[in-house]
Amino acid sequence: MSQENVKGLKFAILPTGRGENDPGFNFHGYAFGDMYNKDRPREWMSFPLFCVLIRHPDLGNILYDCGPGIGDENEEHCRRSHEAFISNPAIMTRDEFVDRRLQQIGLSTDDIDMILISHFHWDHVGGMELFKGTKAIKNVYAPEKDFEYALKMTHISSKGYSDGLYFRWNIDIDGCEYHLIREDQEFARGIELLLLEGHTPAVMGLILHCEEKTYIFPSDAITAQLNFGPPVVPPGNIYDSLGFYRTVDKVRKLQQKYNAEMVYQHDPWQEMTNCTEPTFFC
Repeated sequence: MSQENVKGLKFAILPTGRGENDPGFNFHGYAFGDMYNKDRPREWMSFPLFCVLIRHPDLGNILYDCGPGIGDENEEHCRRSHEAFISNPAIMTRDEFVDRRLQQIGLSTDDIDMILISHFHWDHVGGMELFKGTKAIKNVYAPEKDFEYALKMTHISSKGYSDGLYFRWNIDIDGCEYHLIREDQEFARGIELLLLEGHTPAVMGLILHCEEKTYIFPSDAITAQLNFGPPVVPPGNIYDSLGFYRTVDKVRKLQQKYNAEMVYQHDPWQEMTNCTEPTFFC
């Protein structure tokens, strides 16, 4: 794959609110007790949700993930989709959804040329509904294995969703045309796509070779520095635990090869992803 660092390749973090859950979902054994600390307190953790706007000198404006969809933040949605949201509620205002975040930097949904979906969980794909009727909705790239699994999990029941965080209405968008990614590839100058095991059947990670530095976005395949280690800490809620360890090994080799900076999707402690306004980093 390419190691070219590309002049004019830039990205911005677009914060789309925050999620909450028990840290045991993200970090197996977090706050475990021991013989000297038998009464461990229960904890509740807040973590960032965000999209990535990529400005590519050849391809234009690319959006990596779309954030939650309208309604994902309200209590009625939580009750209607109890299995998925009671343990993982989302907190955001209307101005934190992706269309409003784009407006805050002088863009609209019509200005996005294509969308890259890391995987089909609600907090990454829900905002795609805001792109109906745009050119971007006809240029959606996503990992094939996760697409197939999401279709299965959302169409085997009349309710249209599963406790695995997949929702039929996030996938069946009017006018949407999917282009499915089956292998690691150099997607464009300075952009690599990676298929990563563990969190789901396949998460599509992203490498950006910007002019001064290379950045790796593993999405939920490695959600935080604490997971990446060392030592490696697997998430408590996972599709394939052995696949997770293979992903960590694969990403660590790439991080060392490129001397890349890691950008984690849901890290409560990473400063650059806990921004409260759209922020360009290169």
